[in-house]
Amino acid sequence: MTPRKLLPVGILLRISDAREEDTAGVERQEKDCRLLAAALRPSGYDGVEIVAVYTENDTSAFKRRKVRLPDGSTGLRVMRPEFRRLIDDLTSRAILGVVAYDLDRVARDPRDLEDLIDAVEMTQALTRSVTGSLDLSTDAGVTMARVMVAVANKSSRDTARRVKRKREEMAEQGVYGGGGRRRYGRAVDRKTIVPEEAEIIRECARRVLGDDERAPESLRAIALDLTRRGVPTATGAVDQETGKLVGWQPRSIHSCLTSGHITGLHTFRGEVVGEADDLAAILDRETWERVQVALAKRNHGRGQQALRKWLSGLLLCSACGHRLYGWPNPNKRLRPGGRYACPPPNTPKIGGCGKTAVDAEHAHDAIEAEILAYLRRPDNVAALATTVSADAANRAQREARDDEQQLKAAAEMWARREITQAEYLVMRREISDRLSQWQAIIRQSMPGPVRRLVSADSIEDAWAEMQPPERREVAQVIYPYGILVVPPRPTHRFKFDPDRLVRLDRPWQSK
Repeated sequence: MTPRKLLPVGILLRISDAREEDTAGVERQEKDCRLLAAALRPSGYDGVEIVAVYTENDTSAFKRRKVRLPDGSTGLRVMRPEFRRLIDDLTSRAILGVVAYDLDRVARDPRDLEDLIDAVEMTQALTRSVTGSLDLSTDAGVTMARVMVAVANKSSRDTARRVKRKREEMAEQGVYGGGGRRRYGRAVDRKTIVPEEAEIIRECARRVLGDDERAPESLRAIALDLTRRGVPTATGAVDQETGKLVGWQPRSIHSCLTSGHITGLHTFRGEVVGEADDLAAILDRETWERVQVALAKRNHGRGQQALRKWLSGLLLCSACGHRLYGWPNPNKRLRPGGRYACPPPNTPKIGGCGKTAVDAEHAHDAIEAEILAYLRRPDNVAALATTVSADAANRAQREARDDEQQLKAAAEMWARREITQAEYLVMRREISDRLSQWQAIIRQSMPGPVRRLVSADSIEDAWAEMQPPERREVAQVIYPYGILVVPPRPTHRFKFDPDRLVRLDRPWQSK
């Protein structure tokens, strides 16, 4: 008996939204696709053989994410690993046909469709769907597929726009609009407090703030400690290779502590839109605001290099006004301490002019001497203590809370159509501007390291005990507008000149 000649094909199954462990949708599609495959008789073959099933359960064919492309650039792409596997199998001829329920299940992004068309044209692969909408073997079929995918893409965009606008309206009213992952400290309903996680949040806040006895800790140190103790993250994910819980990251702790939900605030796109009536606070409002100030003043550079170079970002280039950052010296053996330099123009995201640099150790010594001399003068200490008094900061916090309530009230008035959208936008702009001013005053309040310095018996001893992040906080207060690094004088071209570091008394602008 002559063996049957069968065409190897793959079945593509996709459902956009499926609840956890819900596979009913793709199972129905697979049943119908198998019935279609059993009836197919491609030219030159006795039938088809299903050799692969590509299942995309709970996978969008429309939503795009920012990814790094093979050439090193970034772009927006739909993330569909199984679809990409199907394309690879087609181009390698592991399969010579594709069966799906409908073209809509195959692609809703024109770029994905074009990739499939290219693969089919290179291999002359068979393409069929249960509904008859997928046939890329003819020019008419290709053209119709392009039109249908373009229409489907437009429909998805319309839906996304309506959903986005609805969530904006709900956010302005202080109502949770759904979506997103479970927030650390809250249960799946996003409202109920999880006691164990709430205590971890309070612990992280205490460690970020520190006190008179204990210096503030870095987010990295806190993350390493939580990982060592085996504290689960919000997802509770487990590393498949080691079998251990996935560790904490500094950015995860930062995101958790800066989220308004832990103090009962409703935020939208990073902006506080009012108090959430249905959210109990994990942290009291005053503590949360102190944490925001502490985190805002920190150096967000990464690694030991950033920790050592506590002037990074405070020094400004006199040629272009760009911030100077810590870099290693070209000759580490002769000058191991590194340098501060204006980034070259081709540096991604932070490029400057690359014309200004200064030795890091010499800059530290010069600024340290200037800070200590500044703090030895009683008039400077008195002025520093009254820059933003505790009373002024407390008043700013009260006014900020009142303005947030006003924002919420204005949104509710607009939702009830008591005011027009134009009136609401004017109110929101004025209140938001005022709120920004109060928040600026709160940020200028004296940080803990400065308080410890001005109240210490020996300023020199207190300074020597400070860690680089604390020294940076002190420098930020004493040099609110930064330090300008000017070119060296001809007579000091080969040795350090402290006069190159110029204190700014107003925002600097390049000529």
